[in-house]
Amino acid sequence: YTVALIGGLLAGCAVVPSYKAITEETLIRLIQSMSPIAIYASPDIISNVRSALCSCLESVVFSNTTDIAITSSETTIPVELIPKKLDDISSVLFTSGTSGSAPKGAIFTEELMLPSEGASPLQPFVRLDFQSFDPCYVLSLLSTLHCGGQRAFTDINHLQDDLPFARPTHLGAPPAFWNALYREYLSKVKQYQHGDGDGGDIESSCRKVANEIRSSLGNRLIVATSGGAAISHEVAEFIRHQLRIALVDLYGTREAGGIARDGVVHQGVTVILLPVPELGYSGDPSDGPSARVFGMINLLAITK
Repeated sequence: YTVALIGGLLAGCAVVPSYKAITEETLIRLIQSMSPIAIYASPDIISNVRSALCSCLESVVFSNTTDIAITSSETTIPVELIPKKLDDISSVLFTSGTSGSAPKGAIFTEELMLPSEGASPLQPFVRLDFQSFDPCYVLSLLSTLHCGGQRAFTDINHLQDDLPFARPTHLGAPPAFWNALYREYLSKVKQYQHGDGDGGDIESSCRKVANEIRSSLGNRLIVATSGGAAISHEVAEFIRHQLRIALVDLYGTREAGGIARDGVVHQGVTVILLPVPELGYSGDPSDGPSARVFGMINLLAITK
């Protein structure tokens, strides 16, 4: 998948990662309208949209197995590096569709795809991804490559096992991950205080458990980000002060980019709350934020 992303961009194409929330009917319509030159998808998705694929005779279809299906024997994928203008379209990144509407495709030009920051102050810069099928993954991947960093890949089921081996210096995760660490911390401190530990004072128990958790994270995690939902002040303070990790709480949207950092709205951003009666939101701040969650990609299209 990562090779397909980078290869498509270097070949001067536009990449279009697709969310699982998109219906099969919409997916077929997208394929027919884009006429992609290459598609990467799981075998079940390829089977479901086979009718649309057959109409794209210039497409090369890759599944995430060893099987490769080519719809035209004359088809080749260009390998030469093609320069692009800053206003050329490089990607269409879809929203998850969890904020009360269908998934929307946000157009990203070459200029928007290019990293805006220079070298990372983190040396080495090692990031572990367990949500690499999120559409915005391509943006952070380019940023990592730009600063000379490294990426490691896992999934949520193997994250805890792989953290000590990857030893990341940077980790991005939703509040659910940090909340689980905090619950583990409280549980272990309680165990130490009830005879399972060395019977030390509460501060010693807290330090010991915090060090154990840091070790389970690879023992060199310096910077972390939280996003996708609100994180509690209590959990954020635990990460920053007990685990000694510089946590950055980010909020933004696929369509508009970053909106706030650590609860402070970016300069030049105006927040307007719109009523959504069908979801029970009147536009009043007392309604609370609507939930936003990550989905999973089920198809990547590469188009000219």
